[in-house]
Parts: sequence; C-alpha cells; structure tokens
Amino acid sequence: VQGEGVVAESVRRIEKLLNTTIEFHQLDLLDRPGLENLFKKHTFAAVMHFAGLKAVGESVEQPLRYYKVNLTAAMNLIEVMQTNNVHGTSISIRIPRCSFTYYGRTSSLS
Repeated sequence: VQGEGVVAESVRRIEKLLNTTIEFHQLDLLDRPGLENLFKKHTFAAVMHFAGLKAVGESVEQPLRYYKVNLTAAMNLIEVMQTNNVHGTSISIRIPRCSFTYYGRTSSLS
C-alpha cells in the first residue's frame, strides 16, 4: 500500500544517490509468477527491498496479514533471486510485534 507519488519520490532519490536513471517496475512480491517473469526479462546485479508493513498496533490486530506481506513476500523475492543467481541484496524485513518503538512519557529508560 502506498500513497500518491511515493514511488516517484523514492525512485528519484535513488537515481540522485546513484547518479543514474533506473527502470522502475511496480510489482506485488506476493505475485510469484509476476516476479519470476520480471527476472526472466531483466538481468539484475542486485536488489534493494525495503517494502513491508510496520504499524505496531495493526500488526497486533492482523498478525497473519503482516507475516504474509512481510515474510512470504521477502521469501518469494529471495527464492527468485537465488534461482536467477542474483546475490547482491539489501533487504529490510519487518516482523510483527518486533519493535523498539516507545509510546508514552518517562523520566528515564533503564
């Protein structure tokens, strides 16, 4: 799930960082056949994956959705990368209810 213009801004920042233009494909990583087709059409040296759900409260209410989106999608990507001999990765996986987010006030953290 993404907001309007989020992808364009992310791609622009990566292009600026790498000082090059990149080709962008929007794809749901739960769509394994679509992912396999993408890897058949292109050769990748590396993959950056920072997608996932991360709202703590929602992850408690919908843990199975979070596991499916965050873990199954990442596993699909890693397996397709392995099949296509892509070994360069930067992956951020969010696991439900594993957070160091602090809510509230305190005078000390001990």
